[in-house]
Amino acid sequence: MSGSHAPTASDAPVTLEQPPNSSGLRAHDLTLGYKVGRHREFNAAVAGMNLEIQRGEFAVIVGPSGCGKSTFLEAVAGLVPVTGGELTFNGQPILGPDKQRSLVFQQASLFPWRNVRENVAYGLVAQRRRGKQDQERVDHLINLVGLREHATKMPQELSGGMRQRANLARALATDPDLILLDEPFGALDAMTRETLQEELLQIWQSDDGRGEGKTALFITHDVAESVLLADRVFVFSMAPAHVAHEVKIDVPRPRDASWKRSAQFTEYCDELLEALHSGKRAGQGGG
Repeated sequence: MSGSHAPTASDAPVTLEQPPNSSGLRAHDLTLGYKVGRHREFNAAVAGMNLEIQRGEFAVIVGPSGCGKSTFLEAVAGLVPVTGGELTFNGQPILGPDKQRSLVFQQASLFPWRNVRENVAYGLVAQRRRGKQDQERVDHLINLVGLREHATKMPQELSGGMRQRANLARALATDPDLILLDEPFGALDAMTRETLQEELLQIWQSDDGRGEGKTALFITHDVAESVLLADRVFVFSMAPAHVAHEVKIDVPRPRDASWKRSAQFTEYCDELLEALHSGKRAGQGGG
């Protein structure tokens, strides 16, 4: 591919240096886990985690099943308590859910008794934001995700892709600084998934969608999806998870699916697959 270059990443994870007053997500020597069994023994899902994500980055996490990816994301959302180390956003410890952070699950989990518009507006209503500007934002987001003709439909009347579009619009409605996405396209067919990948990038990059300046943290099992979406990809080790490898996707935006046919795209995928397989071998060898 003309002008392409091989991806660069060292064996040791690297982090981008942040200016003293910059904002973003930071984990330092982070430990997360649960007490299990009759004797309530502590089971670590994450241990010794160190990573930094700058404001405005689109970061993706990949790793083996059960390695702690979702636990980490839920901790960032404030749903899982920190048991050791530090986890901060915009310089403040994450102690619980906050309107700065919004979570999109794999299943759309829309309220079945609310129509699309009512679901998208839910977060604003919960925050007692019912002004004209807020209502206009709801309408704008419904248009942005392509559901203008379906705004009064109930969730059971929508396809899986439509439900996930509504789910994304609901997450964006409160204008969060950090969008957390836990395999949001994992349950969709390949064609719908590819369409929503491109739409997500367009929304995240769009001034109209207020995507510019937002930080996104996305979990996936799909290496190709991670390369298409990310500024940086973090490869988690087997549980208890830490960052085993990190790859910067040094490709200008906007990107689209046509780039996936390039040699450069394949090189990035190959590097991540090798990192994943190395991590699994190391975990099996240590177990």
